[in-house]
Amino acid sequence: MTSIKWALFTMFFFAACGQPPAYVERDVKYIDVPEKPELGDDSPKNNNATPIKPSDPKGVDPDVEVIGGSGTPASIPPVKPVITAEVCQKQGLKISAPNLIFLVDNSGSNKNSINAVGTDCPQQSGSTCVGDPVRKLTVLSVAKDLQKIDLDSADAASTSLLSVVSYAGSANTVMSQVSTGSTFSIPTLTTLMDFAKTPGGSTYYVSAFDRAKAIFAGSSSSVSARQKVIINLSDGFPSNKPQDVFNSAKSLRDAGIKMITVIYTKDADFAAAAANWEATTDFSEAEQDWVMGRGRSSLISDISDEAFLVKNVEKLPDVVSSIVNKYALGCK
Repeated sequence: MTSIKWALFTMFFFAACGQPPAYVERDVKYIDVPEKPELGDDSPKNNNATPIKPSDPKGVDPDVEVIGGSGTPASIPPVKPVITAEVCQKQGLKISAPNLIFLVDNSGSNKNSINAVGTDCPQQSGSTCVGDPVRKLTVLSVAKDLQKIDLDSADAASTSLLSVVSYAGSANTVMSQVSTGSTFSIPTLTTLMDFAKTPGGSTYYVSAFDRAKAIFAGSSSSVSARQKVIINLSDGFPSNKPQDVFNSAKSLRDAGIKMITVIYTKDADFAAAAANWEATTDFSEAEQDWVMGRGRSSLISDISDEAFLVKNVEKLPDVVSSIVNKYALGCK
Protein backbone atom coordinates (compact mmCIF):
# COMPACT_ATOMS: atom_id res chain seq x y z
CA MET A 1 0.00 0.00 0.00
CA THR A 2 2.87 2.34 0.85
CA SER A 3 4.42 1.81 -2.61
CA ILE A 4 1.11 2.68 -4.27
CA LYS A 5 0.85 5.91 -2.27
CA TRP A 6 4.42 6.79 -3.20
CA ALA A 7 3.76 6.15 -6.88
CA LEU A 8 0.64 8.36 -6.80
CA PHE A 9 2.56 11.09 -4.97
CA THR A 10 5.38 10.98 -7.52
CA MET A 11 2.96 11.12 -10.44
CA PHE A 12 1.10 14.14 -9.08
CA PHE A 13 4.31 15.88 -8.00
CA PHE A 14 5.92 15.81 -11.45
CA ALA A 15 2.61 16.63 -13.09
CA ALA A 16 2.49 19.81 -11.00
CA CYS A 17 6.18 20.71 -10.94
CA GLY A 18 7.48 19.43 -14.24
CA GLN A 19 10.08 16.80 -15.00
CA PRO A 20 13.33 16.56 -13.05
CA PRO A 21 16.49 17.94 -14.74
CA ALA A 22 18.11 15.72 -17.34
CA TYR A 23 21.48 16.01 -15.61
CA VAL A 24 23.13 17.55 -12.60
CA GLU A 25 26.71 18.79 -12.88
CA ARG A 26 27.90 18.27 -9.33
CA ASP A 27 31.39 19.72 -9.50
CA VAL A 28 30.41 23.18 -10.73
CA LYS A 29 30.30 25.74 -7.94
CA TYR A 30 28.30 28.97 -7.92
CA ILE A 31 27.56 31.60 -5.38
CA ASP A 32 24.19 33.27 -5.84
CA VAL A 33 24.36 37.01 -5.42
CA PRO A 34 21.27 38.95 -4.40
CA GLU A 35 20.16 41.86 -6.54
CA LYS A 36 21.32 45.28 -5.40
CA PRO A 37 18.52 47.22 -3.71
CA GLU A 38 17.08 50.18 -5.54
CA LEU A 39 18.39 53.52 -4.31
CA GLY A 40 15.18 55.23 -3.29
CA ASP A 41 16.78 58.15 -1.49
CA ASP A 42 20.05 60.03 -1.24
CA SER A 43 21.41 58.03 1.68
CA PRO A 44 24.38 55.78 0.85
CA LYS A 45 23.80 52.06 0.62
CA ASN A 46 26.32 49.41 1.57
CA ASN A 47 25.64 46.88 -1.19
CA ASN A 48 28.98 45.13 -1.46
CA ALA A 49 31.05 45.43 1.69
CA THR A 50 29.41 42.59 3.62
CA PRO A 51 30.58 39.17 2.40
CA ILE A 52 27.82 37.29 0.62
CA LYS A 53 26.77 34.20 2.55
CA PRO A 54 25.06 31.54 0.45
CA SER A 55 21.93 30.05 1.96
CA ASP A 56 23.10 26.54 1.08
CA PRO A 57 26.82 26.06 1.77
CA LYS A 58 26.94 22.68 0.03
CA GLY A 59 28.94 22.81 -3.18
CA VAL A 60 30.04 26.40 -2.55
CA ASP A 61 33.68 27.27 -1.96
CA PRO A 62 33.84 29.18 1.34
CA ASP A 63 37.25 30.58 0.37
CA VAL A 64 35.88 32.62 -2.53
CA GLU A 65 33.57 35.62 -2.12
CA VAL A 66 31.93 38.02 -4.51
CA ILE A 67 32.78 41.47 -3.12
CA GLY A 68 31.05 43.60 -5.68
CA GLY A 69 31.27 45.11 -9.09
CA SER A 70 29.52 47.99 -10.77
CA GLY A 71 27.91 45.82 -13.42
CA THR A 72 25.33 43.09 -12.91
CA PRO A 73 26.24 41.05 -9.82
CA ALA A 74 27.82 37.78 -10.91
CA SER A 75 28.33 34.37 -9.39
CA ILE A 76 31.65 32.65 -8.93
CA PRO A 77 32.69 31.20 -12.29
CA PRO A 78 32.33 27.43 -12.72
CA VAL A 79 35.39 25.25 -12.25
CA LYS A 80 34.96 23.60 -15.65
CA PRO A 81 35.64 25.76 -18.75
CA VAL A 82 32.52 27.26 -20.29
CA ILE A 83 34.12 28.54 -23.48
CA THR A 84 36.28 26.23 -25.60
CA ALA A 85 37.11 26.12 -29.30
CA GLU A 86 34.85 23.07 -29.61
CA VAL A 87 31.91 24.86 -27.99
CA CYS A 88 32.24 27.72 -30.46
CA GLN A 89 32.70 25.42 -33.46
CA LYS A 90 29.48 23.58 -32.63
CA GLN A 91 27.68 26.92 -32.95
CA GLY A 92 29.38 27.64 -36.26
CA LEU A 93 31.44 30.34 -34.59
CA LYS A 94 35.06 31.02 -33.74
CA ILE A 95 36.46 31.60 -30.31
CA SER A 96 36.93 35.25 -29.43
CA ALA A 97 40.25 35.62 -27.65
CA PRO A 98 41.07 38.56 -25.37
CA ASN A 99 43.70 41.23 -25.16
CA LEU A 100 44.45 40.52 -21.50
CA ILE A 101 46.60 42.45 -19.06
CA PHE A 102 47.53 41.07 -15.65
CA LEU A 103 48.33 43.72 -13.06
CA VAL A 104 50.32 41.85 -10.42
CA ASP A 105 50.70 43.39 -6.98
CA ASN A 106 54.31 42.98 -5.85
CA SER A 107 54.06 45.06 -2.69
CA GLY A 108 55.90 44.24 0.51
CA SER A 109 52.89 42.68 2.23
CA ASN A 110 53.36 39.63 0.00
CA LYS A 111 56.40 38.66 2.06
CA ASN A 112 56.92 38.03 5.77
CA SER A 113 57.84 40.87 8.09
CA ILE A 114 58.49 41.21 11.80
CA ASN A 115 54.84 42.01 12.42
CA ALA A 116 52.99 39.97 9.81
CA VAL A 117 53.02 36.80 7.75
CA GLY A 118 53.23 37.50 4.02
CA THR A 119 50.30 36.64 1.77
CA ASP A 120 52.35 35.02 -1.01
CA CYS A 121 55.86 33.99 -0.09
CA PRO A 122 55.99 30.19 0.38
CA GLN A 123 59.34 30.33 2.17
CA GLN A 124 61.73 33.21 2.59
CA SER A 125 65.47 33.73 2.59
CA GLY A 126 66.25 37.29 3.59
CA SER A 127 63.98 39.47 1.45
CA THR A 128 63.59 36.87 -1.33
CA CYS A 129 60.86 34.27 -1.61
CA VAL A 130 62.02 30.68 -2.01
CA GLY A 131 59.79 28.63 -4.30
CA ASP A 132 57.24 29.95 -6.76
CA PRO A 133 54.76 32.52 -5.44
CA VAL A 134 51.15 31.74 -6.28
CA ARG A 135 50.89 34.96 -8.29
CA LYS A 136 53.50 33.55 -10.67
CA LEU A 137 51.73 30.19 -10.88
CA THR A 138 48.43 31.97 -11.56
CA VAL A 139 49.70 33.89 -14.59
CA LEU A 140 51.43 30.77 -15.92
CA SER A 141 48.24 28.73 -15.49
CA VAL A 142 46.19 31.22 -17.48
CA ALA A 143 48.88 31.51 -20.17
CA LYS A 144 48.86 27.72 -20.64
CA ASP A 145 45.06 27.71 -20.85
CA LEU A 146 45.07 30.46 -23.47
CA GLN A 147 47.80 28.76 -25.50
CA LYS A 148 45.79 25.52 -25.58
CA ILE A 149 42.68 27.39 -26.68
CA ASP A 150 44.66 29.24 -29.34
CA LEU A 151 46.12 26.01 -30.70
CA ASP A 152 42.73 24.27 -30.65
CA SER A 153 41.08 27.10 -32.55
CA ALA A 154 43.68 26.89 -35.36
CA ASP A 155 43.03 30.52 -36.21
CA ALA A 156 46.02 32.84 -35.97
CA ALA A 157 43.73 35.88 -36.05
CA SER A 158 42.00 34.68 -32.87
CA THR A 159 45.04 34.19 -30.67
CA SER A 160 44.99 35.82 -27.27
CA LEU A 161 47.37 38.64 -26.41
CA LEU A 162 48.94 38.62 -22.97
CA SER A 163 50.56 41.44 -21.04
CA VAL A 164 51.93 41.48 -17.49
CA VAL A 165 52.53 44.55 -15.35
CA SER A 166 54.12 44.37 -11.91
CA TYR A 167 53.43 47.16 -9.46
CA ALA A 168 54.23 48.29 -5.96
CA GLY A 169 55.64 51.80 -5.41
CA SER A 170 55.77 52.11 -9.21
CA ALA A 171 54.76 49.96 -12.18
CA ASN A 172 56.85 47.99 -14.66
CA THR A 173 55.83 46.34 -17.93
CA VAL A 174 57.03 42.73 -17.75
CA MET A 175 55.43 41.56 -21.02
CA SER A 176 53.43 43.55 -23.58
CA GLN A 177 50.81 42.11 -25.94
CA VAL A 178 52.53 38.83 -26.75
CA SER A 179 50.49 36.32 -28.72
CA THR A 180 49.86 33.11 -26.81
CA GLY A 181 49.74 31.09 -30.05
CA SER A 182 52.14 28.43 -31.27
CA THR A 183 55.28 30.55 -30.85
CA PHE A 184 54.50 31.58 -27.28
CA SER A 185 57.23 30.54 -24.82
CA ILE A 186 56.05 29.34 -21.41
CA PRO A 187 59.72 29.02 -20.23
CA THR A 188 60.31 32.68 -21.09
CA LEU A 189 57.22 33.75 -19.15
CA THR A 190 58.32 31.52 -16.25
CA THR A 191 61.59 33.44 -16.02
CA LEU A 192 59.92 36.84 -16.41
CA MET A 193 57.51 36.10 -13.56
CA ASP A 194 60.39 35.65 -11.12
CA PHE A 195 59.91 39.31 -10.15
CA ALA A 196 57.19 37.96 -7.81
CA LYS A 197 59.95 36.45 -5.64
CA THR A 198 61.21 39.87 -4.53
CA PRO A 199 58.20 41.86 -3.34
CA GLY A 200 58.57 45.22 -1.66
CA GLY A 201 56.96 48.64 -1.46
CA SER A 202 53.46 50.10 -1.42
CA THR A 203 50.37 49.32 -3.50
CA TYR A 204 49.91 52.07 -6.05
CA TYR A 205 46.97 51.01 -8.20
CA VAL A 206 47.11 54.19 -10.28
CA SER A 207 50.64 53.46 -11.53
CA ALA A 208 49.45 50.03 -12.71
CA PHE A 209 46.33 51.46 -14.36
CA ASP A 210 48.39 54.10 -16.17
CA ARG A 211 50.76 51.43 -17.48
CA ALA A 212 47.80 49.32 -18.69
CA LYS A 213 46.36 52.36 -20.44
CA ALA A 214 49.67 52.90 -22.27
CA ILE A 215 49.80 49.24 -23.37
CA PHE A 216 46.28 49.34 -24.81
CA ALA A 217 46.95 52.71 -26.47
CA GLY A 218 49.77 51.08 -28.44
CA SER A 219 47.49 48.42 -29.92
CA SER A 220 47.29 48.15 -33.70
CA SER A 221 43.93 48.22 -35.46
CA SER A 222 43.89 44.42 -35.80
CA VAL A 223 44.61 44.04 -32.10
CA SER A 224 41.92 46.56 -31.14
CA ALA A 225 39.17 44.18 -32.24
CA ARG A 226 39.86 41.89 -29.28
CA GLN A 227 38.05 42.30 -25.97
CA LYS A 228 40.29 44.30 -23.66
CA VAL A 229 40.39 42.87 -20.15
CA ILE A 230 42.39 43.86 -17.06
CA ILE A 231 42.74 41.46 -14.13
CA ASN A 232 44.19 43.16 -11.09
CA LEU A 233 45.68 40.66 -8.62
CA SER A 234 46.27 42.36 -5.27
CA ASP A 235 46.62 41.33 -1.65
CA GLY A 236 45.32 44.64 -0.36
CA PHE A 237 43.87 48.06 -0.89
CA PRO A 238 45.43 50.96 -2.82
CA SER A 239 47.98 53.35 -1.41
CA ASN A 240 46.68 56.10 -3.71
CA LYS A 241 43.89 58.46 -2.72
CA PRO A 242 40.55 56.77 -3.42
CA GLN A 243 39.34 59.46 -5.81
CA ASP A 244 42.52 59.15 -7.88
CA VAL A 245 42.06 55.38 -8.07
CA PHE A 246 38.41 55.78 -9.09
CA ASN A 247 39.18 58.37 -11.77
CA SER A 248 41.98 56.27 -13.27
CA ALA A 249 39.86 53.12 -13.37
CA LYS A 250 36.87 55.02 -14.77
CA SER A 251 38.89 56.28 -17.73
CA LEU A 252 39.77 52.67 -18.59
CA ARG A 253 36.25 51.38 -18.19
CA ASP A 254 34.79 54.29 -20.17
CA ALA A 255 37.04 53.14 -23.03
CA GLY A 256 35.30 49.75 -23.00
CA ILE A 257 37.98 47.91 -21.02
CA LYS A 258 36.65 45.25 -18.66
CA MET A 259 38.09 45.61 -15.17
CA ILE A 260 38.21 42.59 -12.85
CA THR A 261 39.70 42.81 -9.36
CA VAL A 262 40.81 39.74 -7.41
CA ILE A 263 41.89 40.33 -3.82
CA TYR A 264 43.80 37.41 -2.28
CA THR A 265 44.44 36.98 1.44
CA LYS A 266 45.51 34.39 3.98
CA ASP A 267 42.22 33.48 5.64
CA ALA A 268 41.07 37.09 5.99
CA ASP A 269 37.59 38.11 4.80
CA PHE A 270 36.88 41.52 3.30
CA ALA A 271 36.19 43.21 6.63
CA ALA A 272 39.39 41.87 8.21
CA ALA A 273 41.51 42.82 5.19
CA ALA A 274 39.99 46.31 5.22
CA ALA A 275 40.68 46.68 8.95
CA ASN A 276 44.34 45.76 8.41
CA TRP A 277 44.56 48.41 5.71
CA GLU A 278 42.85 51.03 7.88
CA ALA A 279 45.46 50.58 10.61
CA THR A 280 48.23 51.66 8.22
CA THR A 281 46.62 54.62 6.46
CA ASP A 282 46.27 58.29 7.31
CA PHE A 283 43.39 58.94 4.90
CA SER A 284 40.41 60.97 6.03
CA GLU A 285 37.47 59.17 7.63
CA ALA A 286 35.37 59.67 4.50
CA GLU A 287 38.13 58.18 2.33
CA GLN A 288 38.49 55.22 4.68
CA ASP A 289 34.75 54.65 4.59
CA TRP A 290 34.84 54.54 0.80
CA VAL A 291 37.71 52.08 0.62
CA MET A 292 36.24 49.85 3.32
CA GLY A 293 32.64 50.07 2.15
CA ARG A 294 31.27 51.48 5.40
CA GLY A 295 27.78 52.84 4.74
CA ARG A 296 28.27 52.72 0.98
CA SER A 297 29.67 50.53 -1.79
CA SER A 298 33.40 49.89 -1.47
CA LEU A 299 36.04 51.45 -3.70
CA ILE A 300 36.98 47.99 -4.99
CA SER A 301 33.41 47.47 -6.12
CA ASP A 302 33.17 50.93 -7.66
CA ILE A 303 36.26 50.47 -9.87
CA SER A 304 35.42 46.91 -11.00
CA ASP A 305 33.08 45.22 -13.42
CA GLU A 306 33.52 42.14 -11.25
CA ALA A 307 35.33 41.80 -7.93
CA PHE A 308 36.26 38.69 -5.95
CA LEU A 309 38.08 37.85 -2.74
CA VAL A 310 40.07 34.61 -2.43
CA LYS A 311 40.80 33.76 1.20
CA ASN A 312 43.07 30.82 0.38
CA VAL A 313 45.85 32.09 -1.88
CA GLU A 314 46.65 28.53 -2.99
CA LYS A 315 43.33 28.49 -4.86
CA LEU A 316 44.19 31.60 -6.87
CA PRO A 317 45.31 29.79 -10.09
CA ASP A 318 42.07 27.80 -10.42
CA VAL A 319 39.82 30.72 -9.52
CA VAL A 320 41.51 33.14 -11.91
CA SER A 321 41.58 30.59 -14.74
CA SER A 322 37.82 30.22 -14.30
CA ILE A 323 37.36 33.99 -14.23
CA VAL A 324 39.32 34.38 -17.47
CA ASN A 325 37.28 31.68 -19.16
CA LYS A 326 33.97 33.19 -18.07
CA TYR A 327 34.65 36.88 -18.54
CA ALA A 328 37.44 37.18 -21.14
CA LEU A 329 36.52 34.54 -23.73
CA GLY A 330 33.55 34.25 -26.04
CA CYS A 331 32.28 32.95 -29.38
CA LYS A 332 31.67 35.17 -32.38
